[in-house]
Amino acid sequence: MTEPPFDLTRAHRWFAVECNNRAWDLVEAAERTPDEVEEMLHSAHAAWLHWKPVGTLLNELRAEKLLAMAYCVAGVSERALWHARRCRALSDRAGDTQTPFDRAGAWGALSRVLAVAALTDPSLQPEAAAARQKLDELTPQVPDAETRTVIEKLFYGPVA
Repeated sequence: MTEPPFDLTRAHRWFAVECNNRAWDLVEAAERTPDEVEEMLHSAHAAWLHWKPVGTLLNELRAEKLLAMAYCVAGVSERALWHARRCRALSDRAGDTQTPFDRAGAWGALSRVLAVAALTDPSLQPEAAAARQKLDELTPQVPDAETRTVIEKLFYGPVA
């Protein structure tokens, strides 16, 4: 393979950010068309793909959280749960290098995904309740009120 005629690291970062932002816009949208659902999932995967060679553990954690939420709102609980659990494992690995928002977000994604998955698989209800309890403990530790509002918007509220 030949060298590209551009700075590959800068290109990866640019595409990672752009795809990440587009996917989050679609995750947070009140409604999505079927085409937008496809775009949301592809954008989330593209963000992960572009972060992988140039990002940090925290970028990977955040990309997994995005994938969990994208699959959750797309109604694909099994994949959402896989990515949410991966995000949580990365959060454990990140330890004190992550922000309070990252830690709460990892638990928030798991909490939200489990709550949705438990609607069709009641055996997940205890795990969903435990994840929600952990999210409830971590959310007040996020120092910025605006950031706490983001957490509440993404991970709290009606599940159905």
